[in-house]
Amino acid sequence: MNIKNTAIMYPLTGKLITKMIQLGNAKLPKNIGIVNLPCKETCPWATDFCLGCCYAQKAENIRPACLPYRKRMLYATQQDNFVDFMTNEVKRVNLYKHRIDYFRIHESGDFYSTDYYAKWLGIINNVPELKFLAYTKNPNIGRIERPKNLILKLSWDISTDLQALNGAMKDYDGLAYTIPKGQTCPKGYFHCTETCHTCKYCYDGKGNVAFDQH
Repeated sequence: MNIKNTAIMYPLTGKLITKMIQLGNAKLPKNIGIVNLPCKETCPWATDFCLGCCYAQKAENIRPACLPYRKRMLYATQQDNFVDFMTNEVKRVNLYKHRIDYFRIHESGDFYSTDYYAKWLGIINNVPELKFLAYTKNPNIGRIERPKNLILKLSWDISTDLQALNGAMKDYDGLAYTIPKGQTCPKGYFHCTETCHTCKYCYDGKGNVAFDQH
């Protein structure tokens, strides 16, 4: 396995950025790698609903190390060598830590620009053996040709302007909807009531999915 010698220095600390991939959490098993960004500031298409009930904000509020990690990751994504850096990180984790079979891009944050999304396409093309999954509110990237190992779902909620999204919906691998508290799952959606430990519906291909509001 060829691992390039890449590194990114974080100016706020003067230290190299390392250990950027998280392995699982309460809902995701250890064979799923995770990368996160600061919530809200990297979500230019956030709606009033998701800003008001942002579950990613909770982690930043209660875990002191969470926001600094996400800010380091954001800085890394802005660097010219991010594609090589993250490709190297995936291979390093697979070789020395724990086998990754799936990758979740952004539990927190979003593809904040087309250029940033293009960097992820480069990374995904470099590791075709992994399945990548991302939910996004970015309506502009679905039409861009993407690798077969990336599942990209367009997120929406009760405050989304669906008329504005109408033309974009067909360009994604299904829709992801957040069910407000007290409401039921809409027809035609797989209602996620389990964890990724027991279910890989979203990673297995196209299809609409609905999540209960956290």
